[in-house]
Amino acid sequence: MTDDAATRHIVFVGAMGTGKTTIGRRVAVALGRAFVDNDELLERTTGSTAAELVARDGADALHRVEATTVLDALHAHPPAVIAAAASTIEEPLVRSALRDLAWCAWLRADVPTLVARMPESAARPFAGPDPARLVAERAQRRDGRYAEVADAEFWTDRAGSDQVVSEVLAAVRRVGIGT
Repeated sequence: MTDDAATRHIVFVGAMGTGKTTIGRRVAVALGRAFVDNDELLERTTGSTAAELVARDGADALHRVEATTVLDALHAHPPAVIAAAASTIEEPLVRSALRDLAWCAWLRADVPTLVARMPESAARPFAGPDPARLVAERAQRRDGRYAEVADAEFWTDRAGSDQVVSEVLAAVRRVGIGT
């Protein structure tokens, strides 16, 4: 990490259901930083939920808006804690911005855990009739990209949220963020 560590955003990346919002909010509070949730920001800026955007415009349109939303958050100041929508990792411009502007925590969990954590929701598009297959396919497609930008990874199904928050805080402080 460079000398500008304290000016970098902290961004949580990973699949839906890994705890990006839950862990991110707690880390933001502990560090006295604003918290930006990609899903909430998307809804505020578009007036629609992710599920509504998919129904109206399709998944590709949703993913473009999610990428734009996280890029806007990455270019905002002061540095914040950001929970990025899972799909944003597929956009090369997002990966580049994450490497340049953020310290990234990759939150991970096994497929059965992710499926159990993703109840049907009116606000989120869901996996359809075979969620385990879809989650596994997304992991296969996205995990290498998450690894490409991750400064550290944390398994949220192998530790409670208190422990993960402590581990993330220790990791960011080691590189000069939040000190």
